[in-house]
Amino acid sequence: MVDWAKAAVIVALCTIPLVLSPVAAQNAALFFRWLYFLIFKDKAHCDALCWDDLALEPLHSCQGNCCIPDTGPIPPPDVTSSRRHNPTTRCYESTFTRAFNTAWRGGGRRKVPRPQYLSIVANYLRTDVDTLLAFIVLTAPRSTGVWHTLPLSSNHVWDNAFAFQYGTFSGVFHRVQEKHGAETHFIGHLCGPLNPQSPLVNPNLQGLTKADVRHIAMGYPPFYRQHITTHSGVTIAHPIRTERDMYRGGWVIAIGLSTHEPAELYNARVAPIYGDACSRVLSTINKAITPSFAPSSEAAKLCSIAANAIDEMITSRTGSGIATILYTTPFQDCEGRSGAQFTQALTAEQCVFSLRLFNEFSIAPLDEERSNQLKPILRAVLAAAIAGVCKWWQYKNNVGKPLPEWLNDETLKGAPIWLTDCHGDES
Repeated sequence: MVDWAKAAVIVALCTIPLVLSPVAAQNAALFFRWLYFLIFKDKAHCDALCWDDLALEPLHSCQGNCCIPDTGPIPPPDVTSSRRHNPTTRCYESTFTRAFNTAWRGGGRRKVPRPQYLSIVANYLRTDVDTLLAFIVLTAPRSTGVWHTLPLSSNHVWDNAFAFQYGTFSGVFHRVQEKHGAETHFIGHLCGPLNPQSPLVNPNLQGLTKADVRHIAMGYPPFYRQHITTHSGVTIAHPIRTERDMYRGGWVIAIGLSTHEPAELYNARVAPIYGDACSRVLSTINKAITPSFAPSSEAAKLCSIAANAIDEMITSRTGSGIATILYTTPFQDCEGRSGAQFTQALTAEQCVFSLRLFNEFSIAPLDEERSNQLKPILRAVLAAAIAGVCKWWQYKNNVGKPLPEWLNDETLKGAPIWLTDCHGDES
C-alpha cells in the first residue's frame, strides 16, 4: 500500500527549492523536515553502537546458534537472522551488531538524533572507527586468503574513500567534508556475506574484550590478552603493562605458556619490535640463565639446545624446520601439539616468575636464590621460550595480516561513521 503521507512530504521537499529563494528554501526545508519527523517519529533518531557503548566484558557472547556455521536455506529478504547478508532493511544487524551482541542486547544500543546532513528516509547505524576496527578483528577468519584495503594516495594523504575486504565480505566508506561548520563524517555500507560456513566470531576470539582490541590496535602483539589462561589452568596478568614491555621477552614466553590464539590482524607499524623481543629472549638465555649453571650440568645442556633452536629461528625468520632440530632432544614437539604437556604443571607463581625473568630490563646472571627457583622448572620455561618464538614467526609468515592503516589514523577517530543498509546505500 502506498504511504501517501510520506509521499507528500517527500514531493514537497523536492519541489520547494524550485519556487523559493535560497534562504526561504532552506527554512522551508527545515520546516518540512520537522513536519516529517512529527509524522514519522521513529525517523527522527538513528540507532547507535559506539566504542563507549561497548561493555568492558567480552565483546561477543555466543547465544543460540550465532556462531554455528549457517548451512540452512537462504532466508527471504528483510530477515536479518542470517549472516548471509541479503539485501535487507537494516542489513547491518545481520553482521555488525551481531558481533557485539553483548552490548547490543545488553543495554549498549541507544538512539541518537538524526543529523541534518543525513537522508530523512534511509536507515542508519551510528558507530565509530574503533568499533569498526573491533568488528574486523573479531570477524576476519583465518581461512580467508584474500585481504585488501584501499591504499594511501600518492602524496600519503588519505583519499575520501576507504575500503576493506576479506573473502566475500567488504566495507566501503566515503568521507564527506561538510561546509558551514558541519562535522566531517563517513557514510558506509557493509557488503556481501560473512562466510556462512564459519562461525560468526572466531571461537578463539570470543573472550576478547575492548581493552584487548584497543591494545592490539595500538601495537601490542596479536596474542595479547589482558589476562591469560595458561596450559596449567591458572589465570595471570599479561607481562605487557606499558609500551616499553613490547621490546622485552616476557610476552614471547606468555605465548608458549598460554592457551590463547592470536587475532588475525596486527599493527604492522610496530612489527619490527616483535622480532627484537624474540632476540631479547635469546639474550636472556645466553647471558642470564646459562651462566647460572655449571657448564657440564644437565641444565646447561638444556640451555644450549634451546638457544640453538631459537637462534636458528631468529636467523632464518621462520619456525619451519624447527621440529627437525628438536627431534630426539628433551624439547621434541614442544612447539607442536604436545607443547601444552611441557608447561601444564607450572603453578601461577612459577608462571609469573618466568615472565618476570624474561621481562627484566637488565640481563645479568641469576643470583643463587633465583637459579635455585628456576632449576626445577627450567625445561618447562625453555620449552615455552622455544614455542613462543616459533609461534610468533609462523604467525607472521603464514597467518597474520596488517591492520588497515586508515583505521589507526588518529585524525579519523573523531568522525562519526554512519552505516546504511542495502536500501539506502549511498556509496
